[in-house]
Amino acid sequence: LGGATGWVARGALAPPAGVAPAPTPGAAPDAPPPDPLGVPAPGSAVAHAVDPEQAWRRVLGSGASDADRVPALRAFLRDHPEHAAARALWERVRPWERRALGSGPAARDGCEACFDWDPAAGRLVLFGGWDGQRRFRDAWALGADGWTALPDGPPGRFAHAGAWDPARGRLVVFGGVSERGPMLAETWELAGDAWVERKLLGGPEARAWHRMAWDPDGRRILSFAGRVVSGTGPMQDDLWSWDGEAWRHLPATERPPARHAAVVVWDAARHRLVVWGGFGERGVLGDLWVWSGGWSAPRQRGEGEDGVPQARSAAGAASDGRRIVLFGGQGGATLLDDTWALEGSTWRRLHPAASPGPRSWHAMAWDPGRRRFVLFGGGPPAGRTDEVWEYPEDP
Repeated sequence: LGGATGWVARGALAPPAGVAPAPTPGAAPDAPPPDPLGVPAPGSAVAHAVDPEQAWRRVLGSGASDADRVPALRAFLRDHPEHAAARALWERVRPWERRALGSGPAARDGCEACFDWDPAAGRLVLFGGWDGQRRFRDAWALGADGWTALPDGPPGRFAHAGAWDPARGRLVVFGGVSERGPMLAETWELAGDAWVERKLLGGPEARAWHRMAWDPDGRRILSFAGRVVSGTGPMQDDLWSWDGEAWRHLPATERPPARHAAVVVWDAARHRLVVWGGFGERGVLGDLWVWSGGWSAPRQRGEGEDGVPQARSAAGAASDGRRIVLFGGQGGATLLDDTWALEGSTWRRLHPAASPGPRSWHAMAWDPGRRRFVLFGGGPPAGRTDEVWEYPEDP
């Protein structure tokens, strides 16, 4: 990709971009020249009768770069959604889109692991975070009509983790850094309009920067890793499950190295928990581990010349059930703004025509109702933000 000659439509190369056809003899001076491929303009009376491959060649000739072709590509895919080459190009260059919303959560990070989908209400739910000084205790829902405030939760915190339990219809939140500084070992649930603390014996020790995900096969929430004691305390490599009644430790002889701020996402297509990257004892990580009753470390490979993502922590990631999409993060001292897709153990770098700026500690989730990945907040170089960006599945 990257140029018109990078795509072939049944043996026909795209016409050179920027080359205008010669005027037709006898045509009115102000009349537009005929399309060089004989393809009617979109919306014309005979457009529906155009051969799809002729229309596809028109898309390929519509810009000097793949990003320039996005408007024509969108229109083409709405008429020809099954066109394989067009779908592949859309997958590669579809843009992130900033969503303009009214009042909502204040700029923040620290809520990156507590943003999840509520299927019964058809909305995303967010809790907590901080702006560098204040620990927030507010909860918000993001739906098709924008942000809606939910009842305030427990005392403010950041670096906590949460996941939606669709079997019991509630958000489950564990851990984090409290308003007074110490890490927490509290388990809270938001069900309807009520927050309830589950006072339990046993369970994970107090921690932060861990990650949680819903396991639909086991009908439970899984929690992995994090830091304990303080922000400079030891990192963990333990895996726990929450079934609505109790926490249970899931021991393993072989397991990933200890870390915090990793990508932890359930891969529904392969029935397993995926762990990638994070910050370990020796710095940022770029390793891949999967759990489905036991841990294994599949070999990663990259599709094409881009290879695999560089090691990082505090990236945003979510799964649409087929693949995991990752954005940004902290690559050592560098904030990143790249977008990747992981299917199985194969990475593919995507090249959106537009995307958010570099950031880390942002929240990401999949919105199946509107079929798009949603990104909120995080810490760009200029400071924390309240931006919402969306990465659409469909044109």
